[in-house]
Amino acid sequence: MQLSFNQIVTKPGQNLLLKDINWQMFETLLDELGETRATRLS
Repeated sequence: MQLSFNQIVTKPGQNLLLKDINWQMFETLLDELGETRATRLS
């Protein structure tokens, strides 16, 4: 199952935990969010 980022809604200051993703998927997420995102990933 795949989700699109526009399907995920969180309130400011909340966390979203993504489990079982590899480094390539993490880098893809960063690319899709872009450089001017308001979201912090770590």
